Order: sequence, then C-alpha cells, then structure tokens
Amino acid sequence: MQTVADDLHVSKTCIFKLKQNIDQGVDLAYVHGGGSRKISTLEDDASLVNWIQRNPFGTAVKAAYETHFPGSISTVRQHIREFGLKHYSASKKFALEPQHKQDRLNFANLYVNENADFWERVIFSDEKIFQSSHDGPVRVYRPANTRYEERYIKPTHRSEWLVQRIVNKVALVITNVKTLEVMERWDFNVQYEGNIHQGNDQVSDKPLKQIRNEIRDVMKQIASSVAYLPLLDCLCSFDIQIYTKSDVVLPNEWADAEPANVKNAQSVKMRSFSTNIHKMETVVTYKNDD
Repeated sequence: MQTVADDLHVSKTCIFKLKQNIDQGVDLAYVHGGGSRKISTLEDDASLVNWIQRNPFGTAVKAAYETHFPGSISTVRQHIREFGLKHYSASKKFALEPQHKQDRLNFANLYVNENADFWERVIFSDEKIFQSSHDGPVRVYRPANTRYEERYIKPTHRSEWLVQRIVNKVALVITNVKTLEVMERWDFNVQYEGNIHQGNDQVSDKPLKQIRNEIRDVMKQIASSVAYLPLLDCLCSFDIQIYTKSDVVLPNEWADAEPANVKNAQSVKMRSFSTNIHKMETVVTYKNDD
C-alpha cells in the first residue's frame, strides 16, 4: 500500500480509504470530495523521518523547521506516524536488572523485622525521582514495544547524586530578562550527617513525623517571605544551579555556570531541617534598593 501511495504521490491514508470504498462497492464516480495532491517528495519524507530517528526527543515543529518540510505540522505528524513512529511519554529510568532485584531482596531480608514506621522512610533511589520543577511529561518518538531501549529513555541524575553525597548546594537564581541582572538567589545548602562509610545502607532513626514538621515549618517561612522581599516588577526568568564536588562527571546536556551574585545584596537565613542523613539550610539573597 505504501508503494502505491509513493507512486501516485498521495498519502497512504488516501490509498487505504480508496481501497475501503472499492471493497464496499461504492461507485467512485459519485464520491464527493477531492483531496489535495501530495506536495512533499520522497526525499522530503526521508529527511523528515531520518531527523526524528536521530532526535527521538524532538518535536514535529522542530523537525519541520530543521528539514524545511513543505507541509503543515499536521502533515508532518501524519508522515511520522505512517513510518511507524508514535509519540509516547518517555521512560525516565531503566528497567530493573537482576542485580537490582537481588539487592532489594537482600535489603528486605536484612530489615524484615522492622516496623511500618521504618519502611515509610525507605526510598529506592533507582525508582524515585527528586525534581525541583515539573515541566510536564517528556515525549519521545519511537516504534511500538521499544519503551526500555536505551536510546528512548530520558536519563536522570539527581537522586543518585544525593545518595552519593555529591551535591553541596542547589541555587534558584531569578534574573531580570531585559538587563540580565540577578534580582534574587535562593540557596539550599546540603550538609551530610551520620556515618559516611555506610553509603546507601545508611538509615535514619529520626521519626518521620518530626521530619515532616520541620519541612513544613521551612515551607511556611518561605511562603511568608513575600512580606519583606522587594516586589519584582520586571519580567524575570529563573535558572537552577547545582554545586557539586569538583570531580563529578556532568551529563552531556549540562554545562558549567558562572556564580550568580546579587549586587547590593542582603541575605536572610531561613529555618533548617534534618533527616539525620541530610541537613538542608535555606538562605535567600535579594537586591536591596534602599
């Protein structure tokens, strides 16, 4: 069917509907509606699909722009589907390997007699994703039944860095879009507690309710900071900076950044909270216009 569509320079859907009408005995002389002639060439189609295959996390809009495809965005999406590539939500972690399963079983056997309060504090770092913002699901073009192929998985790094004690600070930097001046910087300083030699086997003995109360107090203080922070009456953007150990290997899509300093700065230290494994201290630095 695809060969016939290519020879006639029409879409595969057109040929399918034509065959459907013939099978149903429809008199084609009285079928209303014309349909437009295919405007893209075989080279256009091949270039489009090749770009998507090389950039599975790309979008139809980006593919059309990069390949100079002559059709509309809906036509781009249709052509991509006809080549067996559908738009799915991307997997953000690898499927569990046998070693992962064995490690979990060993951990469960070791702490099998612990109470429910202990297990509420357990997080398996290879399946838990810590993130500072939510930008919606990541989409990927891929064939069916290929969800866990490596090239179609969006890599994540943040949870591993916390477990491995690599992160020292996370900074939220608010910048004036027009002047590029730093207006505010929120620093979340991470300190590590407990026995460092225990590594991933370290477990907190601090009651979960107490940890949650401490986090709630910090969030309340951050929310109330609008009472004294200067009003940002300009168009602003924000960046996330992560301060790590010097020997860390950065993901390919990340880059080194210059320190974001606030001119005429004034700082306010917030409350801190601790899990007996990590301690988080928050400091907000803002531009003082007075």
